[in-house]
Amino acid sequence: MTDPASEPPSPEKQRVQVHYVKSNNFRVIACEGAIGSVSPHGKIFFTLYNERAAIPRSMTHTLDQQGALGPMESTETRGGIVREMEVGIIVDRDDAARLRDWLSAKIDQLDEVLKSQQGLEK
Repeated sequence: MTDPASEPPSPEKQRVQVHYVKSNNFRVIACEGAIGSVSPHGKIFFTLYNERAAIPRSMTHTLDQQGALGPMESTETRGGIVREMEVGIIVDRDDAARLRDWLSAKIDQLDEVLKSQQGLEK
């Protein structure tokens, strides 16, 4: 009789538990676009950004008789649009392909949800 513990596990029985742990730098960011390139080392580098109007550099308000802030009289701003770079990511070709495939699957999933919601609204 053989000891079952000494036999190699069959492929259909092999399992591994993956634990998801947030790093100390974990945060949720808004992503409205990406910019990047291929690195000299053959990796793909991209930065995710959010986009917004520029915030004012300063505002001038009148003060009321009690010295409280009153209506705004003027504002100094940069104008234009700000793209705030949130995070830089470096991936190799295979990881980029897996990320692309994962995003495509999530887009398909979202399309199905939106399609079913539209059917409910009619």
